[in-house]
Amino acid sequence: MSATRQPTGRKQTQKLVVLPDGRALNVVMWAGKGVPLVLLHGLLDRGSGWEQIAASTTRPVIAPDLPGFGESDMPCSDHLDAYAADVLAALDALKVKKFSLVGHSLGGAVATVLAEACATRVLSLALMAPVGFGRILPSEAARIPFAARLFREVLHAAMTRPTMTKLVYSTLIARGVHPDETLTRALAEHAVRWAEGAEHGVRAIQAAGNADALTRRTLSYKGPVSVLWGSRDLLVPLAHAKAVQRALPQATLTVMSGVGHHPQIEDAGQLVSFISSACNVLKPRAFRTRPA
Repeated sequence: MSATRQPTGRKQTQKLVVLPDGRALNVVMWAGKGVPLVLLHGLLDRGSGWEQIAASTTRPVIAPDLPGFGESDMPCSDHLDAYAADVLAALDALKVKKFSLVGHSLGGAVATVLAEACATRVLSLALMAPVGFGRILPSEAARIPFAARLFREVLHAAMTRPTMTKLVYSTLIARGVHPDETLTRALAEHAVRWAEGAEHGVRAIQAAGNADALTRRTLSYKGPVSVLWGSRDLLVPLAHAKAVQRALPQATLTVMSGVGHHPQIEDAGQLVSFISSACNVLKPRAFRTRPA
């Protein structure tokens, strides 16, 4: 089963924002009225991957390519704080004041750190299977130099072969759903650079689950928090949700039955409803959903 991308009916623009140290962060945007919605993607994704969510609202939508992905430069450091600082610098450059914040996987951990860094500006926080709240076994190899090099080579080989990309994606990530063709093409076209970005991201995930674990301290963000997890997530186990709720006691948890790690393509309809409730900024429209 392949995911099909529905037309948004909204004009998408992109802006390359120069960061204070001279690197650049690419930001994908959809214009609108009201409180902006800031969306942070996961590993091996990009800002434009939120297109269906942008289609469901008339609010402004701001979706950066995280460092190392899309058109953005590599991160300056393999730590969550560095990723969050880059996103915050881009939001400042775009003169974004208050906003609702959504993060998926790696983007979920970055969103958590960002919410702490500018708590008075984040009106609500929605996290989708965030990393940083426990150890993730595949990322542990990032501590071993030889394994890290092998990871990049294997990842590059997989990304340049669409058939292999679809097999890995549907088996480990999206529970039987193939990535859309635009993502498959982007992975193949940018395999060398995105593989390097993924290596940085995996090291950040490894650090986040150990020395930098978000569960090792009391999180200072006190605004509303909504958490979403797929019941069949093989990458970031549902068991990590307990740690999220300990670190953020105000968090409410929603479990999507039969869904893996990528609800954006597995069940866009449920995801829109979740974000609508979590952020109170979306006007849901009908979506084709995958049966549970």
